[in-house]
Amino acid sequence: MSNAHANAAGSGFTYSTEDGWGHLRLDRPQAGNRVALEALAAMTALLDSERGRAGVLLLSAAGPDFCLGRERAEQAAPIPPFDAFRPVAAFYRALSEFPGLTISAVQGRAAGFGVGMALRTDVCLASDDASFTLDEIPHGIPPMFVLSELVDHMHPKHLMEMVLTGRTVAAPEALAMGIASRTLPAGQLLSTAREMAGRLSGSKADLVAVCKRYTRQIRAVPHASRLDAALSAQTRYAVGG
Repeated sequence: MSNAHANAAGSGFTYSTEDGWGHLRLDRPQAGNRVALEALAAMTALLDSERGRAGVLLLSAAGPDFCLGRERAEQAAPIPPFDAFRPVAAFYRALSEFPGLTISAVQGRAAGFGVGMALRTDVCLASDDASFTLDEIPHGIPPMFVLSELVDHMHPKHLMEMVLTGRTVAAPEALAMGIASRTLPAGQLLSTAREMAGRLSGSKADLVAVCKRYTRQIRAVPHASRLDAALSAQTRYAVGG
């Protein structure tokens, strides 16, 4: 484990580094890897500190389930709404804006915040027994954070049906909907994710970051102008600009 983050285990997760890539592992299996506000703050600080150091970030979880959401006891605590939601937004922003490739390895159940984390990684590998549930509406909460990301992944009709009903989506359907990138046998999930992280870090890390940044930028370019934008970007890269 990286010495700089050896105390992360006390916050409900561990972090280790290996050959240019980092591995953030949720580590509260007895609680379904629910994430508390303290852990959110620590993970956000970790992601910010690893910008430019880890070319690839792998997000996984210990135990049978990926993440069942945020800590329930905190959601019932008398915390002002803005103070309760601000750490969630800060973590999502840090994960979304991480310059290197982000990979999630999702096994078992992912619910609420767990789905949000998986959505905000660049690649989501899911075990064939994984499931995804947006359970906020049944609990009386509009899932604004998840909706803000889902609109870029799903057809509006699929999105509204999944969000409003709160039904559980199994891995094959999640793949078809665009939530997961790929499904794998459960026994191969973590080894495949680790192999991908290792292969795309190191000498390929800069190229991965360029492709990730360009993919985000080109979305804002009108379709008719995209070839010109691609020509300009390709030329700049070729001359080292």
